[in-house]
Amino acid sequence: MYGKIADEVERRLATFGFRIATWDDARSCGKLYAGRLTRNLPQFDTHIGLTPYSPSPRNINHDVTQPMPLRECIDIYQSEDVFEHVAYEKLPQIFAYIHTVLKPGGLFRMSVPDYRFDVYRDRSVKDGDRFVFDPVGGGRYENGVVTGGGHLWFPTYESVTALAAASPFSKWEVLEGYDPDGNAIIKPVDESYGRVLRTSYRDPRVASRPRPLSMIMDLWK
Repeated sequence: MYGKIADEVERRLATFGFRIATWDDARSCGKLYAGRLTRNLPQFDTHIGLTPYSPSPRNINHDVTQPMPLRECIDIYQSEDVFEHVAYEKLPQIFAYIHTVLKPGGLFRMSVPDYRFDVYRDRSVKDGDRFVFDPVGGGRYENGVVTGGGHLWFPTYESVTALAAASPFSKWEVLEGYDPDGNAIIKPVDESYGRVLRTSYRDPRVASRPRPLSMIMDLWK
């Protein structure tokens, strides 16, 4: 409860001109997180958040679809359950922006929901075999279009690895998810690089039968 109150205090103070995080803070920290960091996230103490909403002393006012005024000064950039809310065709450019800010050997850790996971698959609205809307992912589905911040694409191994293969990153590895045949991929996730909440070993939805629910990928510069 204290953390939520403190987060709200910071948000309100920022609206009155009190200090918010800067790109100099990002350079000093060396770790960025796509999305707003709150005290309930372990990255709050280790990363600087990027959000166009409610910047604070731990969050830079920034839209992740835009370039960052940094170059080769970041060790780790993490995105967890954010990029499915961004149009797929915008992601190659975002990957390029991330590659630019990372130091040589730096890591981009991305996790997105894997729509071969049975819970996501079964709850989603489909047009034939094509996913068109996830009603739990936010937003609305109106006149064949997802609006209001919902999931704009429905990640699978093929779509995520296509992004990686077309990116400037030198190597990449899928740590969790499902391959094109539906087989589970479960490899060790070194959380010293950034903890992932929705994993086969942590998320309560798979506690009784551990299995992947996210596509977790590490990409190295």
